[in-house]
Amino acid sequence: MESTFILRKDQLDNKFLEGIKNIYKDSKLIQIIVRESEDFDLFQSETNLEYLARLENAVEGLSKGEKIELTEEQFETLAADLLK
Repeated sequence: MESTFILRKDQLDNKFLEGIKNIYKDSKLIQIIVRESEDFDLFQSETNLEYLARLENAVEGLSKGEKIELTEEQFETLAADLLK
């Protein structure tokens, strides 16, 4: 299983890590790769409660197996379309 999370560095907290642990609870080993990302409107105004609700919703969806699988090319096309 593979997951991609795009977030601001100030959003990396214990709750986020616990969410990852929950998603991969049956895995003995996981790999985390960190790289700089483009701005996907992550600097828009958002309260802590709105952010936590959005993050919890995403983690819950992944825990239920709700995901969208895209090739890198499909993702790049989708991202470019959404950023227009």
